Order: sequence, then C-alpha cells, then structure tokens
Amino acid sequence: MIHQQTPKRRLLTMFLSFFLVFLFSVFWGVQVRDLFARAAAASPSILFFDEFESIAPRRGADSSGVTDRVVNQLLTFLDGVEDRAEIYVMAASSRPDLIDPALLRPGRLDKPLYCHFPNEQDRFMIYQSVSRKFDNLEQGAYECMKELAAKYTTFTGADIQVRMHLLFV
Repeated sequence: MIHQQTPKRRLLTMFLSFFLVFLFSVFWGVQVRDLFARAAAASPSILFFDEFESIAPRRGADSSGVTDRVVNQLLTFLDGVEDRAEIYVMAASSRPDLIDPALLRPGRLDKPLYCHFPNEQDRFMIYQSVSRKFDNLEQGAYECMKELAAKYTTFTGADIQVRMHLLFV
C-alpha cells in the first residue's frame, strides 16, 4: 500500500501486482477484466506493468494472436469503455519501441519518463553499495570498482549487481 499525506486528508492507495502468465492463459479476456475489476474494487489503486513490451507488443508481432487480444483488451480499459475512476496505470519498459503505438497515444499511457544510465560517480556508488554484502574484499577492490565505473558507461544498477554477484558466488 502507498500512503500519501495531504493537508486535508490521508489517501490510501492499493498497489496491485500480478504474474505475466496470468494475462496469457487460455481465458485471456477474463484475466484482463478481472485485473481491472480488482483494481476498481480496491480504488484508488495503481496497476503497474513491468516489462510492458512483453505484455503489449505491436499487434501482428506473434502468429497466435494472443498478444493482439491482450493489447485490444488493454485498449478497451484504457479508453474508459469500462469505468476506471481512480485506477492509475503505469508501465515500465527497457524497449519502448516494441510497445504497440496505440497504447502510447494521449489518454492512455501518454506520459513517458526516461531514466538515463547512471553517471560514473553513481556507478561507483552502486559498486560500493553492492560490495558491502561481501566479506573479505581485497585491498585493491575499490580502485578496481572505480576503473569499472569509468569503463562501462552503459551499466545500470542491475547490471552491476549481477556482475558483482557472479564474481563473489
């Protein structure tokens, strides 16, 4: 749950999560409707879709038509055919170019927020933060982390964490 303090009242918002398989089962339409029904019952609520490009790729991208039906169902709900008062929809994607363009039109998911790669200082801080979990770091470990932070400019926090865990596991 997310709590937000306002001068006059306190708002309580439900944050709903679900598994991707849930949308792509045999009864795909029922699941999408059920998802929005759950959000409506818990409103105000936030529906967050991670890796949205895998849920809603460009229509015609698969041969089965399953993702086309999911995209069409999402469009129906985003357009407000069903009442979605106080249901806020957010999506994250590392490949926004793969998302069906109809979902990105005004009134749907139309406010992009781009998160750029961390700069060298931030990458070094991420290395330091992740390395705290490991005992017995060698003497030159911090100098090595500084070099890695400078060299790999497109590493995200997740990339750094994976590489650190591979080194120490």
